[in-house]
Amino acid sequence: LWNKVLAPVNWGRLGNSLVSRSDLEVEYFDEKLFNGATVNDVMTRSPRVIITATDLVRAKPFAFTREQLNGICVDPKSLPVARAVFASAATPVYFAPLVMHNFAGQCGYQPPEGVVETSDAEEDAYRRERAERLLAFLDSTNYPYLHLSDGAFADNLGARAILDEVALGDTVTDALRRNGFSRARRMLFIVVDARTGFDRSYAQVPQPLGIKKVMDAVVSATFNRYSFETMNLLRARVKR
Repeated sequence: LWNKVLAPVNWGRLGNSLVSRSDLEVEYFDEKLFNGATVNDVMTRSPRVIITATDLVRAKPFAFTREQLNGICVDPKSLPVARAVFASAATPVYFAPLVMHNFAGQCGYQPPEGVVETSDAEEDAYRRERAERLLAFLDSTNYPYLHLSDGAFADNLGARAILDEVALGDTVTDALRRNGFSRARRMLFIVVDARTGFDRSYAQVPQPLGIKKVMDAVVSATFNRYSFETMNLLRARVKR
C-alpha cells in the first residue's frame, strides 16, 4: 500500500479531496486478491457470505445483503467485493471510511411486508429495531452518502447478520428463501470468537497505564461484552 501512496503517478489523485489512501487499498484488494469479483458473486454461491460494516453517521451496522443494497438502489453486480471487504476492515484513524452513494428512492424498492407491520410486543423489540434500521437507509435526500467503517464496531463476531435477515421476515426459512436458499434443510453457524483479553499482569503494577493500553482495554471491554450478548441472542433466536 505504501508503494502505491509513494508512487508519483498517484500523487495527483491523492491531492483530490474525494480520493484517499482507502481508495488505493480498494484497488490493491481488487487487483491482488479478488480479480474484479463483485458482491453479487459472493451472494450467489455457497457457503453464504455476508460482509458487514458500520455506518458511522447512524452508528448502525450495514450488511452487504441483497435486501440492504436493494434498499439503497445499488446493483450488487456493479459493486466490487473489494470495496465491501475494505469497508468491513477499515479501522478508523488508519483508514478513512469507505464512502458509498445512497440512491434510495430511485429504483421502486419496497421494503418487506414484515418491516411495515411490526408489533409493539416486547419479544419483537429486536425485529422493530431491525425494521427501523432498514428504513433509516431509505432517506437519500437527507443522507445521500454512507460512511462505512470497520464492522467490528457494530458486531465484532459478524453473527448478527443472519439474525438481521431473519428479523425481516417471520422465520429462518423465510430468510433463506429471500436469499435464494429455499431448499436448505440444515444450518451450520461457524462463529470465530474475536474477543480479546487484557494483560492480567497489569493488575500487579501500581503505576497508571498509558493512553494506548487504556484505549486497548476500553475497546476490548466493549467488544467482549457485546460479543457475549450477541452469542446469547443467537442461541435464543435459533432455539426459538
